[in-house]
Amino acid sequence: MALSLDSIYKPLSDFFLNHFKSDPENPIFFRFAKIGSVVSDGDFIDPHFPDQYSPALAREYFSEIVNNIPIEDSDGQNIFFTQNDIDETYRDRLLGPSIPFIPQGTTDEIKDSILNSFNLIKDDAIKDWNNIRAESSTGLMTDYRPSLAKPDNWYDKTKNELWTPQSFHVEETTVPASTDPPKFQLWKLRMDDNQLQNALPVLKTSEKVKSIDLGDQVLKMETPVVASAKVHNVVIRDHRSEATGNVVIRDHRMDKVVIRDHRTEPRVENVTVKRSPVNQNFHDAYWGLDVKKRVIVSQYIKTQAPTQPVKANSFSINFKYCVIDIDRPWLKTSFINNKTWFIPNTLKAQLTAKDNSGANISALPIAFVALKELNIEANWSETDIEISKSATDFGPFEVDSQIVNNKLSHEGIQIIGWLLQKMPDLPPNDPPQ
Repeated sequence: MALSLDSIYKPLSDFFLNHFKSDPENPIFFRFAKIGSVVSDGDFIDPHFPDQYSPALAREYFSEIVNNIPIEDSDGQNIFFTQNDIDETYRDRLLGPSIPFIPQGTTDEIKDSILNSFNLIKDDAIKDWNNIRAESSTGLMTDYRPSLAKPDNWYDKTKNELWTPQSFHVEETTVPASTDPPKFQLWKLRMDDNQLQNALPVLKTSEKVKSIDLGDQVLKMETPVVASAKVHNVVIRDHRSEATGNVVIRDHRMDKVVIRDHRTEPRVENVTVKRSPVNQNFHDAYWGLDVKKRVIVSQYIKTQAPTQPVKANSFSINFKYCVIDIDRPWLKTSFINNKTWFIPNTLKAQLTAKDNSGANISALPIAFVALKELNIEANWSETDIEISKSATDFGPFEVDSQIVNNKLSHEGIQIIGWLLQKMPDLPPNDPPQ
């Protein structure tokens, strides 16, 4: 018998779903982040005032990390994020081209009622889209559509009152490890120099890796995880264009858009980690990337990383958590839930059907779960203790290398899971015959 991802997923899923009371019409579900996200203090610090948080930078960072369209993994437990944007898709593929739907045989009186009602809803949605925008704090974008966090200061290390202690005890599963090996590979290990150079050949030839854009290097590679993260035939709007039925667009790829790069130094480490020169070069280059490219590089690297099963058959997990709700004031729910529109040449539910490209929004992230002060205790085997010295992750959690005093830990904030809401069928009607 052995511990598996299932044994961790169920108690956490049940616990965090209790944060929301969902009904059958609006099902809410929990998924681990396939690749977790460690939050760096540098993402929120004003570069001109190193001792101060910047609410403007924090809002921009938050708006970026909650704006990517998720794809559900086939294991039913994880999601990963593409580079396709929720706001772009809402604006360019739903709101802009939507047209009132008039069923055949509708009387003139009912027809006028449908037209007036829908046009009012769409006009309000367009007004919100055009008016709710924020100027980029970095100057590298003209503006962006802000998403708002609740609590809005979740990133502030001094706000201990926002975080709630929680403990779980996880037992061994009743399924032999040999039946489904991937679920039992809870240890994820740091690549050695050869593995890292094979995964990123640029590390073999460049002495100044920090100046190399690792995001661009990864996006050039033809692997399944990279292909899923690229934009698939989605045109990107001009931030300054009007939201009307006649969409004004630029035809360029998201992997060519610089979001922001306010960082001048990599994040501050919570622990001292000894790295080889190759690993150090990668580390410095990675933490010099903007948020979107960090996601792409992290997804790619962690799917290439070696794994090992855990030998311990039970463990206790302790952490402090905060559930951060997501409010998108530019997204009009009355439009999304309205049933009286269609899109030319687009079938009913086509744009919210599950797919592997990330072009459709089948589920909308409504909150994420952040943890800090993570401690995992177990009756570790000698093999586990040795493996932990090169571990980067344990199941869905990022960890600091090495078991110390029988504990595997990570002090800083990390995003480990998401609460998502299933989208209604969009468009809600087939085009009229």
